Amino acid sequence: MTETARTFASGSGTLLARPAEKGTWIVSWSNPGPDLVQLIEGLFSELEAERLVHLGAEGDYADLRVARQAGFVAEGIERTVEQGQPTTWWRSARLRTDRDGALATVIDGSRPAHLVGEFHQVYDLPNLVGTGFTPTVDFDRLDLRMSLIKEEFAELCGAVYGDAAEETLLRIFPQLPDDRLRDVVEAADALGDLTYVIYGMALEAGIDLDRVVAEVHRSNLSKLMPDGTVKRREDGKVLKGPDFSAPDIAGVLGR
Repeated sequence: MTETARTFASGSGTLLARPAEKGTWIVSWSNPGPDLVQLIEGLFSELEAERLVHLGAEGDYADLRVARQAGFVAEGIERTVEQGQPTTWWRSARLRTDRDGALATVIDGSRPAHLVGEFHQVYDLPNLVGTGFTPTVDFDRLDLRMSLIKEEFAELCGAVYGDAAEETLLRIFPQLPDDRLRDVVEAADALGDLTYVIYGMALEAGIDLDRVVAEVHRSNLSKLMPDGTVKRREDGKVLKGPDFSAPDIAGVLGR
């Protein structure tokens, strides 16, 4: 018997399930209610499904969070043609063998730019990639960005070399001259190289940096104030709210 699409009510919205290959259903939702997780868990029996797949529009971070909360784990991207136009989706899935809700907090760290993009969307920070904006390193928050890189590099030096090294770096950084060169090509090259060598150091240290980044991201998303607002420092840096949950890096490393 041929399977047909099924529609289910979820709060004030709906969930649509479409059959794919045997045992797999593609699910989508509109205005899902708080019962979505329970509804998803019941679909495995209702549809005799082994795997549920969700395709979210690329860049739709709100939908990504809903999928994550419903236990879906990011698997990558999928490209289709919709009404004659190429379309890119973020694909995530949940398996029958996944324990109920056990994967709801799993975050895919293999695409760090997506995680940082979600952080920028949640905390209303600029993200000009893909907007047609001409790349530049002459923007309002440049000093903040350089300061954040300085703080994290100093923390790394402190962790490897000790407190004196960290304090020395923090002390001399404000003395660096600014000739206002603002070479975006060289800056982009340096950012790419930094990312590359940082991952290289993690590999040599036996650190699964994708998992570390995912845990840092989980923690960063907990900085919101209880009413959903954002607390900021005078220079615009996002500060921690009372519900902040520190990253469990030791747990990620199995220590």
